[in-house]
Amino acid sequence: MPDPVMFQSDSNDHSISFLSHQRKLELGLSGAEAFSARFSLSAFHPGLFTENGISCPDRICRSVKKRQAEFLAGRALARTALARLGLKDAPIPIGDDRAPVWPMGSVGSISHAHGRCAVVAILDPSLMVGLDIETLASGSTLASILQVTMNDTERSLIETQGVMASDWLATLAFSAKETLYKALYPTVQRFFGFDCAELAEPPTEDQLTLRLTTQLHPSLPEDTCFAIRYTTRPNYVLTWLIRPVPTG
Repeated sequence: MPDPVMFQSDSNDHSISFLSHQRKLELGLSGAEAFSARFSLSAFHPGLFTENGISCPDRICRSVKKRQAEFLAGRALARTALARLGLKDAPIPIGDDRAPVWPMGSVGSISHAHGRCAVVAILDPSLMVGLDIETLASGSTLASILQVTMNDTERSLIETQGVMASDWLATLAFSAKETLYKALYPTVQRFFGFDCAELAEPPTEDQLTLRLTTQLHPSLPEDTCFAIRYTTRPNYVLTWLIRPVPTG
């Protein structure tokens, strides 16, 4: 199992720009590169796509400023990860299903939330990968996570476990389900909801377990369990899953 993630600041950690505070995420896996960063909506303008040599798809150009900024931040960070793997300036277009299309021979995942983004890229298409970043939930957002994305068993577990504060675990469980969706989608090839997986047990120091509540694919039967790795920072969480593509 990879070592716990370590954050290492790049030289532009304190730069004042659209994309700043870039940090390398050490996942302890060879042939993998991962980064997190902050991005500034106020510093964004459409010309940044051209200035940075990143194509802006029509559907993104027609979207709101926030979506354009998220897309640019994620693609810019993904370009950094791919370049570290020897795939310099490799484009990552949007597929018909709106998921990123990674360069041949690679897989990856992109996430963004409230001015933060994170990416992972791996030179091994035999692996499935998912990654998600979330701001610590509170207020109505936390209530919605508990009511909409968790079942009664999960809510009880979140409230009664003694490993961490319930708001942190609820945020982590939600993030883990997003990570699982991203990792499994290439195999499942269809939308599936939060109810298709549940938090199976209290988390450990750097891992939580999700269990499928239904069969999603012949290779993904009910009760299949997934160990989702995680790390926490002062006001956000990061979760990821990397494991061989299921067969069967």
